Amino acid sequence: LRTAPYLDEHKVGTPPTASNSRQSTVVKRTVQLIRDARHFFDQGLRPNDPSSIDDRTAKSVWEMVKTDVMFHSHTHACYRSLIILYLFQPSRSTSQYYLERMPLWFDAWSNIDRCPEIDFLWLALFCRARKHLPTTFDWGPIRRRLLTHSQYWLQLPIGGTSMDKSFPNVSVPRSRSCPSRLKAFAGASSSYEEGIDFVAKVAKLLVLGLGTGERDEKLSE
Repeated sequence: LRTAPYLDEHKVGTPPTASNSRQSTVVKRTVQLIRDARHFFDQGLRPNDPSSIDDRTAKSVWEMVKTDVMFHSHTHACYRSLIILYLFQPSRSTSQYYLERMPLWFDAWSNIDRCPEIDFLWLALFCRARKHLPTTFDWGPIRRRLLTHSQYWLQLPIGGTSMDKSFPNVSVPRSRSCPSRLKAFAGASSSYEEGIDFVAKVAKLLVLGLGTGERDEKLSE
């Protein structure tokens, strides 16, 4: 991700020596290996001492990619760095770590509009965070953005034809796509499976955004 010349414009590589199918197989197996190993990344946990977790790996990964994620949204660097965060972010991190990162992640997510691939990666990270955040966490900003973009994500038809020609027809907003070579590191095996995963994550966060039913003046609507 950080050394291939077609993914990182600052790198220079040699001509490929393997076929596209072999490269695709290597990428898929490598991604699966990272996903399986992510549960065992060193977070400082010591036997019989749950409080020893210091998020060392999570912090190292975030420090490596945060500049590209937050400030380089106009280049491929934002895609590359977000995929690194998606792949290597440890499955288990402390509540304090997520409380500190969630506002930053939301701001970074808001920097790029109408890019389903980017949205999917952020939704996956938010779904991981929800398991470790306290029940008092304010999901209001994320819930509002989810509701705002649900029509676009789910491609729900709205409006229709009208005999009134004085009302202008608005074209469909253009979306931003992720480079295919990068998408291979995070995409599902088929577009159908990818769509199901996307809807599942949206549903999880929307249900979570409903709250517990108890009114808290500190939480936004």
